[in-house]
Amino acid sequence: LLVVSVLAMRAIAEERQTGTWESLMTAPVGEVAAVVGKWLGATAFYALLWLPTLSYLVVLQVYTPPGVGFELAPVLAAYAGVLGTGAALLALGVAASAATSNQIVAAVVTFVGLLGLVVLGGVGELAPDAAAAAPRLAAALAALDLRGHLQACGRGEISAVALWSWAALAAVGLSLAVAASTVGRRRRGEVQARFLATALIAAIAALAGVLVARQAWRWDVTARRVNSLDVRTREILAALDAPVELLLVRPTAPGFEPAYREVERLVARMVAAQPRLERRALDPALEPERGAQIARELAIALDDLGRGGAVVAVRGPRRRAVALIDMVGFGRDALAAGAITDFRAEAAIAAAIAEVAGETPATLCFTAGHGELAATTEVVSTRVDADWYGLAARLVRDGYRLETPDGIAAGVPARCRALIVAGPTRPLSGAEAAAVADHLRGGGAVLVAASTEGGALPDTGLEVVLATWGIGSPRAIVEDPANPVELPGAWLTVDGYGAHPITSAFQRRRFTVWLRPRAVVTLDDPAPSRQPVLLVATSAAGRVATPLSDVPDEGGVASLAAPIGVAAAVEDRARGGRLVVLGSAESLSTQVVARGAAANELLGQSAVAWLTGRAQTVDVGDKRPEAVRLVMTTWQLRQAFLLCVVALPLALAALGLMAWRLRRRA
Repeated sequence: LLVVSVLAMRAIAEERQTGTWESLMTAPVGEVAAVVGKWLGATAFYALLWLPTLSYLVVLQVYTPPGVGFELAPVLAAYAGVLGTGAALLALGVAASAATSNQIVAAVVTFVGLLGLVVLGGVGELAPDAAAAAPRLAAALAALDLRGHLQACGRGEISAVALWSWAALAAVGLSLAVAASTVGRRRRGEVQARFLATALIAAIAALAGVLVARQAWRWDVTARRVNSLDVRTREILAALDAPVELLLVRPTAPGFEPAYREVERLVARMVAAQPRLERRALDPALEPERGAQIARELAIALDDLGRGGAVVAVRGPRRRAVALIDMVGFGRDALAAGAITDFRAEAAIAAAIAEVAGETPATLCFTAGHGELAATTEVVSTRVDADWYGLAARLVRDGYRLETPDGIAAGVPARCRALIVAGPTRPLSGAEAAAVADHLRGGGAVLVAASTEGGALPDTGLEVVLATWGIGSPRAIVEDPANPVELPGAWLTVDGYGAHPITSAFQRRRFTVWLRPRAVVTLDDPAPSRQPVLLVATSAAGRVATPLSDVPDEGGVASLAAPIGVAAAVEDRARGGRLVVLGSAESLSTQVVARGAAANELLGQSAVAWLTGRAQTVDVGDKRPEAVRLVMTTWQLRQAFLLCVVALPLALAALGLMAWRLRRRA
């Protein structure tokens, strides 16, 4: 802003002070041509000031490691943004210079006016609460956010709104400069007509801005299209038939701010692509109840939610929350500085939108009559101080219908999209096991959670069915001495999760607590179309707690070696059936969750979503924002210093001296 103010202050003010402006007006040149000529001259000089920065590209090209480089298109877009912004601001500066004969006054007025313009354009960033209170006004001011347009150009994104802002400011500024230059030279009526024309040009520019903003045209010049929504994301947004609200929880920890900015820009692109998306900011400090609700949904502490931030998709009673740590991977670059290692935000948010806006949820059927844990008010449980009411509440909130059929011996009802066997203490009958097998063969889904109540290992009656699908559940309790918790016989894991959609949001981000879980193993010879995957396993210190002498060696208990699995999943890719086996139904009970294991319920919810096809996986590729950072040796740093700090300034000084001497001789 200072450079623009200094360049523009002499454009007309100096001419008027020395009297040469009147001499210029006696030539066959009108005010319009004179003003535009002054503006073009200042813009050309402004562009020349940026010319030496091209040497930076030479340094980048020479010293970047092999296989690493920069894209030329975003660089050109950045320069286009610099020149477009400079030209627009210089037009306003020329107007200030035309309004006075004092250069200092012209410079001060230009600087203050442009500073006010920058502040108004960034009101959404500087005062988010005010922007939320007046979204239309904030959107109008954001269209004039020249700094934001510059940053977008630097990322390789040129928007029609940016082009409009440059053209509109330049047109209004030049028209105002022409009108100001006629003051004192022409009759009052002509001067008033000039100012009225300027007002009309401003009105036309404002109306054109409304049309341009509604179209939301953007050009992404990056090779990997990091500034554009993926085709799959656009399909999900286009399929919305009802409003979906996106709640943005802004992080308070400074380290998360750059990542949140990228997420915020992504959400803005989604909202621009689908008017049914509504964006709203949420401050957990101002809305503690809703913040606590979202924290429970994410299975993280409320303080962690405030520090890290999140995005929540809401449609009626259904909601899906995605924490910032689930959208962005953090690490260190070659200079040991913090960096974004991967950016999963588009896939995560698009999947959350698809899940809340999907088809009517399925019916979940719970077996009863075998001592299962209570999951609904209809399920009769003989277990003491253990139930699945918390998980059931999550499922009901997701829109699932929970039922308890009178019996499944005659077959699992067709309306049951998933059958859940929640920790039976007495085995299912042979007819019931056959019905479960038929349900799986027909493309159905089943969740089996074994019971270890009181350290006992009752059979579920489904062992043969599980073995057919490549999963075994030997009669052995597993413990992990490396990760103990206060509960007797319990341990936790934070990095023992398998690569599967059910546990994709857990690895090194959430811990689950396992209360005396039964071992779950994958068998060697499943059907070719079934490849079971361990969902949760112990650390390398895991072991079988039950004395092996007391356990029949069925299922290869004696050969169990750490890490030992306690949960597994398998899908029949040919017929579509899905099966999840958990080694401990009690680990998902409300009583265990209430003692700090909120992620256990989230794991159960994720398993049900996968079983019923609600878990959405959106593959949008790598959309990580990149930055070229140089790792240079001492000698390379000296070379760069000599080139940029010594050689280039001396060369420019020499050219200036030569030009001065030639001018003196002339």
